Amino acid sequence: MTIASFIKKGKSVIDIGTDHAYLPIWLSKKGISGNITATDLNELPLKAARENIEYYDARNISLIKTCGLCGINADDFDYIVIAGMGGELIVKILEDYIKDHILKSELLLCAMTKNEVLRDFLASNGFFVKSEFCAVSKKHVYSVMQVRFDGKKRKLSGLERIIGKTYKQPGQSTSLYISQKIMLLQNRQKGIKEPLKAKQIELLIDKMKTFLI
Repeated sequence: MTIASFIKKGKSVIDIGTDHAYLPIWLSKKGISGNITATDLNELPLKAARENIEYYDARNISLIKTCGLCGINADDFDYIVIAGMGGELIVKILEDYIKDHILKSELLLCAMTKNEVLRDFLASNGFFVKSEFCAVSKKHVYSVMQVRFDGKKRKLSGLERIIGKTYKQPGQSTSLYISQKIMLLQNRQKGIKEPLKAKQIELLIDKMKTFLI
């Protein structure tokens, strides 16, 4: 479990949009964290989470019904996990919270879609992506970002926007992730009539190919 590998033993965790609470249960049963909170907006996934927690006899997990980080004091947690949703929704959750708060906790983010949108938001709002790993689940490959707020706004290159820092962790899952991004860019390139823009995408694709194994 890639996200869990980032979490140090004995640290507190909140899992936003927990769904079936598989991550909190795993952290509890492995003895990684004794202070875990799981949230979801809807009662149905919370019911499933509650049943799974009871079935696996997992301890020290609190369930909260809320939207994103609404009503949550993020400072109470060492790690904030937001995974299993689109990049735009993750942006909305973070955007709503940082209007009135500074996020001191470490963020572990995994967007199912729109990674570019999420990376743009993080860079322009003072968040630093410490590392980024790829994970494969059910034939899909996702990027997991380890993020901290440092207040420094950044401007991303085309490469950073598309594949982030995944290329710094070479492996089969990373190659698969980059290959998928290359195919998306190739499809996008077909519809571009401006030679300069088409050439820029071609150069970006060539650069991305150097990270394949």
